[in-house]
Amino acid sequence: MIEVKFSKSLRGQSGRLQLDIDLHIEKGKFYALMGESGAGKTSVLKAIAGLVRPEKGFIRYQQEIWYDSNTGVFIKPQKRKVGFVFQDYALFPNMSVEQNLTYALQDSNDKDLFHEILELMDLNLLVKSRPLELSGGQQQRVALARAILRRPEIVLLDEPLSALDRKLRKKLQNDLESLHRHYGFTTLMVTHDESEVSRLADEVFILEQGKILKKGSPLEILDPAILLEEMEGEILDISKEKGEVTISQVSGIFKFRMGTKKLEGRSIGDRIKLSIKDWSIDE
Repeated sequence: MIEVKFSKSLRGQSGRLQLDIDLHIEKGKFYALMGESGAGKTSVLKAIAGLVRPEKGFIRYQQEIWYDSNTGVFIKPQKRKVGFVFQDYALFPNMSVEQNLTYALQDSNDKDLFHEILELMDLNLLVKSRPLELSGGQQQRVALARAILRRPEIVLLDEPLSALDRKLRKKLQNDLESLHRHYGFTTLMVTHDESEVSRLADEVFILEQGKILKKGSPLEILDPAILLEEMEGEILDISKEKGEVTISQVSGIFKFRMGTKKLEGRSIGDRIKLSIKDWSIDE
């Protein structure tokens, strides 16, 4: 478990903001941190990583103290078991992909992990390329690989997919989910994308006015309609004339306009995979 309890005064475009953060992060879970722009989300990640020093409080990983204002302990970023993926990727532009990755290796002899990551992230053909020669999606894969090569206990992601198009974003969501499960690290991701949260996160923190005001599962926190993308439900009722179907799904009962062709061959009691744009909640 990682316990995070600290205060930090920030200055932003909207003036002063007082962060008062109290988080309990369990090992192996995927967390999303949401909130309006300027709410201090990135500062929370940087404080955990050791890139920002709080003014008061503590950050503790299991029995290891990373920061404690009472005792003056402050563990440097490179000594914390943290991987960080920045919004702008933060790759070294003068280094090749291979050099960017080997720079992150904790043990220069850990070549098995290096080659495993290259294979998993489909980077073998890019090892001699430099960041400016890569697409945004390729740079993001390199940034993720570099974070994981540090063998972190927690990976911090600052809106890692926000600059990518929808198709590529879904591909990298798959990659991120696979890596999270394969290596078993804890993940804390800042994002504004609710569909991304519903797909990846076990728990959501909502940051407002410098404090965590809400926390819970995506089902408890997000609009239920957001959770319907690419999820399955049971057909309760069909109106083929109107092209409408009523679905029972874990988050409630919903009515969709799908068009008559998509409903051909469907019957009440069938399970159907949802990938719908037009919807209305059946109250």
